[in-house]
Amino acid sequence: MSRPGNSQGSGGGARFALARALAVAVPLLAAVVPGRSPLAAEASPAAAGQAAPSGVPDTSPGPDRAPTAVAEGPAASPVPSPDDVGMRDPEDDLAAISTRAAPRSDPGRVFALLVNGGSRPAMNYQSHVLNLRAVLAWLGRSGVAPSRITVLSSDGDDPAADLAVREMRAGAASDLLDGTRLEGSHGRPIETVSTRIEGVKLEPATRRSLERWFATRGRSLRAGDTLLLYVTDHGTRGKKGPDETRILLWGRDEWIDVRGLDALLARLPRGVRVVSLMSQCYSGGFARLGRVRARDGGELPSGAACGYFSATAERRAWGCYPENRGKENVGHSVRFLEALEATGDFPASHEIVLRRDRTPDVPLRSSDVQLEILLEQAARSKGLTLREYADRMLEEAWRDRAKWEPEIRSIDRVGRTFGIASPRSVAEVDERLEQLPALGKPLATWSRAWTASRDDLAEASLARFLAGNPQWAERVSPPAATPTSPPSPGAPATGAAAPAATPTQAGPREAALVPSAAPTATATPTALAGSPTPMAKPAATTVPPSPDGEPPAEETPTVGDVLDRAREGRELLAALEPFVRAEAGTQARIEVLRERSKLAREASYRMEVREAALLRMRAGLLSIAGRVHLAGHARPTTRAAFERLFACEDFALPLLGAPPTEATPEPEPDLPPYADDLAVAARVAPAWIGISFRPPTDDQRAAVPESAPGATAVHDVYPDSPAQVAGLEAGDVILGPPGAHFREPSQVREWTMLRPVGEPAVLDVVHEGAIVQRTILPGPHPGRFPEMPGPPEPGAIAPPLDLVALRGDVPTSLANGTPHLLFFWATWCLPCKKSLPEVLAFARERGVEVLAITDEEPATVSTFLGSGVVPVFPATVLRDPKRRTHRAYGVSGTPTFVLVDGSGKVASVSTGWSPRKGIGVPGWRWSGREEAPAAAGASRSGSAGSPPRPRPARASRRP
Repeated sequence: MSRPGNSQGSGGGARFALARALAVAVPLLAAVVPGRSPLAAEASPAAAGQAAPSGVPDTSPGPDRAPTAVAEGPAASPVPSPDDVGMRDPEDDLAAISTRAAPRSDPGRVFALLVNGGSRPAMNYQSHVLNLRAVLAWLGRSGVAPSRITVLSSDGDDPAADLAVREMRAGAASDLLDGTRLEGSHGRPIETVSTRIEGVKLEPATRRSLERWFATRGRSLRAGDTLLLYVTDHGTRGKKGPDETRILLWGRDEWIDVRGLDALLARLPRGVRVVSLMSQCYSGGFARLGRVRARDGGELPSGAACGYFSATAERRAWGCYPENRGKENVGHSVRFLEALEATGDFPASHEIVLRRDRTPDVPLRSSDVQLEILLEQAARSKGLTLREYADRMLEEAWRDRAKWEPEIRSIDRVGRTFGIASPRSVAEVDERLEQLPALGKPLATWSRAWTASRDDLAEASLARFLAGNPQWAERVSPPAATPTSPPSPGAPATGAAAPAATPTQAGPREAALVPSAAPTATATPTALAGSPTPMAKPAATTVPPSPDGEPPAEETPTVGDVLDRAREGRELLAALEPFVRAEAGTQARIEVLRERSKLAREASYRMEVREAALLRMRAGLLSIAGRVHLAGHARPTTRAAFERLFACEDFALPLLGAPPTEATPEPEPDLPPYADDLAVAARVAPAWIGISFRPPTDDQRAAVPESAPGATAVHDVYPDSPAQVAGLEAGDVILGPPGAHFREPSQVREWTMLRPVGEPAVLDVVHEGAIVQRTILPGPHPGRFPEMPGPPEPGAIAPPLDLVALRGDVPTSLANGTPHLLFFWATWCLPCKKSLPEVLAFARERGVEVLAITDEEPATVSTFLGSGVVPVFPATVLRDPKRRTHRAYGVSGTPTFVLVDGSGKVASVSTGWSPRKGIGVPGWRWSGREEAPAAAGASRSGSAGSPPRPRPARASRRP
């Protein structure tokens, strides 16, 4: 999914070169990046008029005291207009972003706590450090004493490598390794370096460091002081609500959530104001900081804490690591800090960001979130929805529109920037938000499909090159055995191995593991030929979602390894490019797939940006509605609480130092008209036939002629799809068009996607051992995969079984008085193996017959059962060659457990297994004791000597 440390765009290679040449001198990585404060001058804080924070001697005039110029003119200067800050659109007729300036705080009363958790090296991106440096530069220019600034960043001053950087390549051949086995090692190698910011003491970004700061430095603050809490990091969504939203810190299981941070803030002396600026995913959950219990039992803002955030509590932050987006210096935090360098004013900077940030971030203030909460409470009390009540308040507001002119102008500016008519009601916004997914989601699906097809072709081409050039195969073989770039946290499996300890929900959509004691041998169910799939591995430029969880650790190459591989990668590309050009048709195919992928990806991204623009305008409307409610419908105590919150948000510092010498970068271009993206969608919409597929098994390949090395086995057929109409069935093997059989393993996907819709096409197919022809009429891709039948509800009659016995007998009826546990499993499924002791204990203690059901080939299952990998296994093992029973029971992953009572009714259905969850049968609790060697209802399957391990199951793909 994501490419940690990937700095795309101009300057990315220069960053990498500096990191290399200066032996991990991270501060200078930013020197060549346009659009930020003059980082070259920041090499020493003294150069920016500040001494080193946290332990570095302070050279300012007096301890903890700002320079005497603090009270000079800049403190009273008005907020600059967009013209003044170089951020104004010439067509914008507003003279200023804000009609008033926030009161300037005394820098001598300001403390700053800067946090970059980073989580682990592969997730700790360069943009985090660049953001820290920009904040330090602004604080220095504003006169905040360095001794009042604390920086918690990843592993602190530990010299170990903790920051991911990546070299970017230019040129026509630069992406020939994208999506291949060599992308991570030779195509775009990741280097880890040690984070340094010259002259700044970095402390570890751990929970312990946070608690120590609040127990020591925090207690030195006094009433009237302001704590600026800046976070550039990763976050996770609260599973049970916004209060559980987390900031990831450094290391496994290191995090702090809203409640935990609220508890730390409560340790500060009364009267201290906390202003947050957060850019991590789901950061809007922290807009609830500082709420206190009211007399009526509800909660109100205390006004002691407030902040500005990049995203809602339900939404990822697209700008939190922009180097993965094919862009540099974009997103909420980057734009906010640019605005602060020019204005020093938080409210004005927020208004600038609403318009200047062209990512799908949704900038919010605490008041935006808390006013929405207030409106929701008022709506419930009147039996109305939030939308209905908010629009009533807006109707009141529009009776005197002049009173709300600044807020209306703000909404209008967003609308003009993003090409969306400015709304005047929440209902109007919500209606548009409901319409966008109709195009946005299919575009995202198609983008993944085109990218997966391009990756498949690139891998096949590379494999042919290596087969014809043994010297290169030998040079790259060790790295080729390592995984490619790891996925970002929280992302769907995309071709990388799933963690061995993670309960999987296997099948066509999930990561799979070979039954072996070595958890490193993994295979991932891949994507469907010809049609998009969520499992498709994105190319390096694919716009990925931000992280929303902590993934398993992995090793990242160090400097020396990366330098060797980068040099070797350049040499490899120089040899690979002419080989690809010389292959008949390969270059043209790559170009077509690359273009479709790019068009779909960019259009999909623009749909996300449009959605964000609507959400920004919606927040503006709700803010107006909330203020109307406060003025005419709220209690005095509520009005007073929100006045304190508004006052907290009015934070600004004087600009004392020299302004940035670098020219402010031009903003990203406005979005094209919506109609243009409709045309793009029509162009990139692929055809589909409605199958998922995987490589043939050894048994299936025996019937495949040599002319079809790219033959593909049908794993499943979607109901009512062109494939089903044509008579394709699970277990069939597609060879390709007559006389032009497929050469590459996944070529059926590309072939399908490029077919003209509605034009009949003939395919040679191996059906029950004989080659037959099937005529397929490709249809338009539905934009998402049709839902397979869901699992039967508890209490329903269990569907009949359509199975073949491998060991034991298929029950003639499930209503024979004996309860049955249908155990859907696979040889490659590690959680299936882990669940076996509990499955067998349940069978023994409850008198249940276990039916172990798989869709794999008999030889694969027999090899597994005879290998001794598991000492005991259910006595009855059944096969579902047509996957009809899997479909009837809505099996979407393995293991799945369906308990059927003696009368043939479904008692429970559960998918996935973990030690905590177990098999998911209500009322069942397993003690976890070790099973006896010969458990009831099971037979030994060991043998003297273990045959070779079975081949890993491959992911099924979709067209």
